[in-house]
Amino acid sequence: MRGRGGTRQGSRTGHRDGAPESGSRRLRLALVALATVAGVVCLAPAASAGYGVEPVGPSWAAPSGAHAVLADDSRGLVYVGGTFGVVALTADTGALVWNGAANGDVRALALTPNGNLLVGGAFTTVGGTTHRKLASVNAGSGAVNNSFKPTVGGTVRDIVVVNGIAYFGGQFPKLGAVDATSGAAVPGFTVSTNGQVYALGTDGSRLYIGGRFTTVNGSTRNTLASVTLATNALDSWAPAAGCSTCNVIWDLTVDPAKGRVYTVGRNPGTLYTVNTQTGAVVFRAPGSFNGDSQAVTLGPDGHVYVGGHFVTVTIRGVVYPRMLVADFDVSGPTPVIGAFSTRFVTSYPGVWGLASTGSRLYVAGDFTAAGSKVNGKNVHPYLAMFPSDIVDKTPPTVTARTPSPQAAGVDVNTDVTATFSERVTGVSGTTFTLTPAGGTAVSATAVLDTTGTVATLHPAAALANGTTYTATLDSTITDLANNRLSASPWSFTTVAAPADTVAPTVRIDPADGATGVGVGSRVTATFSEPVHGVDGTTFTLTPAGGTTPIEAAVTQDTGNRWILDPVSDLTAGISYTAALSSTIADGSGNALGPASATFTTATAGSTDTTAPELAQIAHPTTPWVGAKGISRTANVTVQFSEGVTNVTTLTFTLTPTSGGPAVAATVKYNSTGGKWVLNPSVTLAANTTYTATLSGEITDVAGNHFAGFTWTFTTGA
Repeated sequence: MRGRGGTRQGSRTGHRDGAPESGSRRLRLALVALATVAGVVCLAPAASAGYGVEPVGPSWAAPSGAHAVLADDSRGLVYVGGTFGVVALTADTGALVWNGAANGDVRALALTPNGNLLVGGAFTTVGGTTHRKLASVNAGSGAVNNSFKPTVGGTVRDIVVVNGIAYFGGQFPKLGAVDATSGAAVPGFTVSTNGQVYALGTDGSRLYIGGRFTTVNGSTRNTLASVTLATNALDSWAPAAGCSTCNVIWDLTVDPAKGRVYTVGRNPGTLYTVNTQTGAVVFRAPGSFNGDSQAVTLGPDGHVYVGGHFVTVTIRGVVYPRMLVADFDVSGPTPVIGAFSTRFVTSYPGVWGLASTGSRLYVAGDFTAAGSKVNGKNVHPYLAMFPSDIVDKTPPTVTARTPSPQAAGVDVNTDVTATFSERVTGVSGTTFTLTPAGGTAVSATAVLDTTGTVATLHPAAALANGTTYTATLDSTITDLANNRLSASPWSFTTVAAPADTVAPTVRIDPADGATGVGVGSRVTATFSEPVHGVDGTTFTLTPAGGTTPIEAAVTQDTGNRWILDPVSDLTAGISYTAALSSTIADGSGNALGPASATFTTATAGSTDTTAPELAQIAHPTTPWVGAKGISRTANVTVQFSEGVTNVTTLTFTLTPTSGGPAVAATVKYNSTGGKWVLNPSVTLAANTTYTATLSGEITDVAGNHFAGFTWTFTTGA
């Protein structure tokens, strides 16, 4: 932005029209001579109420003339255009962020709402691609938008963006208006002058136009006019010329708060200021400038800063050395010259661009050095960054928090954010933390947004239900003036865990309907979750036709598996019913639905003593033994030589071969394929070898134990 008053989306653009006015050569020689004298005698740095007079950057050195400058507070960047193309620099030190190539002078810059930077000038290519006079690049990276190619009549000298529309003017009679994102022409905007447009500004509802013209849309307008954007109609607003010889406005800036348009141009037209509503003169030139003024910006201190190719300002007979830049207090009835005065080398053509923020004044032009020499050498050619000399002693504060303090029922997947009163630095996972009551800080990442004013803490995993957490911001977080953050911790409580209303389920082995079960078999019950109430009265085994359960011991095995072990062998050739009572329940009190399984033991003399094996087929397991490049979402299957029982997540497991816990999975029987299927609950790791294990606890219905088996396979990418 050019000024703190928010007058334009584009910064000051340059306004050389290529052909100097009559007598300009004599003026140039006189200015060079005067600059030499002034540089030796008069231009000792003076204090300023707004900015220091010794540049603090940029660390990047412009290779040639800089003719446009735009500060972007939201990204902490400043954009500079000139005969070298366009660059983005860090706003504080001027370090190079990206460098955009253009084959001609860049004279205009403006930001769009969608994060692009519009670039205008005399070029025909940007980034090696044809873009005639107007282009769009990504503000953060400089990447060129090659779909943005509006039609432009000539060199673009200024751009402003209002409500997603880019308005531009230059060395062509008809002003342009295009969609700021696509570059498509906006229908109905037909504003033409009989000369060139060098300056544009806006208050959001009107477009103010300055340049070298005497008519707009055929109506008399002396170098200054306005258009109502809602209707695209030329306003009746028609300020008089700044003076009898004032035939051009090089730059303007709008101050909506005061209802003023500040303009700069020919010597006697410097700081000619008019009312935005009536066009009445607020004040004329505050003194005699010995050269044109070509750039203007409204500073955060309320002063108006003027740049050009002057070296003195004479007010009521008093000569003030002010080389290329002067500031004015405009709070009273007449402008009062400020104290900003510094040294520049090469006074002509002078300053073409100014931009001001709360921390920097950016000056761009054709000067070859700015400020005092460093180690006897001139520094800061074409671009200078002057620091604010207002000492910031105000610490940053937190203006908003999410979740809000003392919030309850917070989602366990929430991020935590803090909004600061100003741009800060030093936010990290160690300076922004989240800690559960009685615990240690959760694992999380903390980042600042592009404005530097919103920090987001993103926990690595879901928070615990029904838990109070405290967010803390460390005082090592500071603003750009190194003032430490002053902020209190705040707490919130996550939503309680949802009530468990799901009843447990159970699988009984031998299964219901099994036959040929060995008389020495045990009965197992594997529950879907931890349960209580399992004992000899609630887990029973009763012979067919009987009412009294057989004597047996009931004990808990590993996990959720329980075993009923008869005291003596079962009777051959009869049926038994294993039953589980509904008094068995999970930890939330959900009762097990009545469950039972009836099986038949093997007849006498036909006892099965053959242990189950893997099926005698080519690949009884999938993935097969030693397989490679297996899909990371594949199931693991096994096929046995006969029906088996006790195939569970405890007896059929999958583990990384290199070590670690078993992969979470479900194990089910697929009756269609006759296979047991282990289905991992997570995607397997890439290029990793896994070991599948079948335990010897697996038995056939006769109680014969499987010998056990392990094999490995490797996943793909």
